[in-house]
Amino acid sequence: MLSFVPFVAAIPIISTPAPAIAQVLPSVDSEFLPPLRHAQQSVAFVSQERAYRYATPIRLYPGRSEMIDFRTDEVITYIQLSDLSGIVYQTNAPLESGQAKLIALRRIEELDFPGQTESPVPNLLVTTIDPQGEQRTYTFNLISHNRQPQADDTNGVAIVTAAEAQTERLNMRRNEGHLTGETTLTVDTLQTALGLADIDDLVVGLDTAIALGYTPANDPVVAQTQTVIDLVEAGTPLRQAIQDAGLPIEVAIALGEIGLRSAFFPIDGPEPPAEVPAEDIEPRSEEEPDVAP
Repeated sequence: MLSFVPFVAAIPIISTPAPAIAQVLPSVDSEFLPPLRHAQQSVAFVSQERAYRYATPIRLYPGRSEMIDFRTDEVITYIQLSDLSGIVYQTNAPLESGQAKLIALRRIEELDFPGQTESPVPNLLVTTIDPQGEQRTYTFNLISHNRQPQADDTNGVAIVTAAEAQTERLNMRRNEGHLTGETTLTVDTLQTALGLADIDDLVVGLDTAIALGYTPANDPVVAQTQTVIDLVEAGTPLRQAIQDAGLPIEVAIALGEIGLRSAFFPIDGPEPPAEVPAEDIEPRSEEEPDVAP
């Protein structure tokens, strides 16, 4: 009968150093911190109303996580991913706990599931419920890229109130120089009476026009503007997208101006600007808000 004798290796005794103590720095009020000009925004802020009405694109990159963060009173109750072959997700808490508010998405090497169909742009369905018992179902289009993210790419989206989305958007535009006197017209901007408008302004302008009854939801302009948004999301320059979608340039300019106005006025604020050709737009009057920081 074999007996086993435990083997004890000669291990040198190493003294354990004292616990490391982190250096404590004095706190600094945010008002004294230097501005982070051209800093990357962590997430894109999307209003709850827009996310509920339209599909929100989420870009996925190799080796990176992207988030969908519900910063409202909603909790996630249901998730359905249309194509499981190349994307996985996790929530910050189990759905049954009633505490799930964040979804983290990652790309993986493709798996083969018998009977599973695949899509180049899978979608994610998310149902939430708020404290009043109201349920909402959101749709997210998941767009995979093989390149690394660019400097202006975010790490997903945060679903917030309309007021917070406007505030964050205004802060971002001020940081990017849109409200500090930079007026270089590009293929991705339109000249309005309030300054340069980009695709974000058209998005907000469309939402505001529908919410305030300026434009019926079934108006052809709504479908044309949504086509413009989709084309720009796919990489088409704004001006080219407007032309390809058949959206009249004066309508695009008017929506852009509504979007700019919404950063300074309440959602139920002033009358919409007149839809006039770009060359006929007069300089800003004294009654307009001062947009300089």
